[in-house]
Amino acid sequence: MTVMASRLSGTTLIKGIKYKGGNLMTEETLRSQINLVVEARRVASEANAERVASYNKWVEENQSVLDIESAAKTDCQEAEELLRHMTLTAYEATGEKAPEIGVGIRVKTCLSYDDKDALEWAMEHRLALKLDSPVFEKIAKTSNLPFVFTEEKAQATIATELNRIEEEK
Repeated sequence: MTVMASRLSGTTLIKGIKYKGGNLMTEETLRSQINLVVEARRVASEANAERVASYNKWVEENQSVLDIESAAKTDCQEAEELLRHMTLTAYEATGEKAPEIGVGIRVKTCLSYDDKDALEWAMEHRLALKLDSPVFEKIAKTSNLPFVFTEEKAQATIATELNRIEEEK
């Protein structure tokens, strides 16, 4: 029998019962365990309700801070989106993959193909009963499959520590 100590009034939880030989579990021990689970669920439910109430109170008391954070995150996302767009525009105009310190261009190879054709090809080559796109794409990048088309796509990157780069200038 696996037994573990409980935080509930010093009781013992029966986690798993393995008996060799006769049936040692009685109706009384089963009823006792049921009662213990009922109590454990009650305590867990009360703890959860207390956490939720505490969190809701905290949110109410700190709503202005949360609003400022939300607006700041939105502003940051918009500024980063514009910076990425500007970086891509500079790359398209100059071909320079690092048009300014802290930003850059990563060129990715993107595949486009008809899923039905890809699955048919994979099944013919005994690779799948269902198309595993990542595996198929690895093979397709190095094979000349007539139904797969490649396209180079530029992706703008921004240094994580952009503020440090600006300070160093």
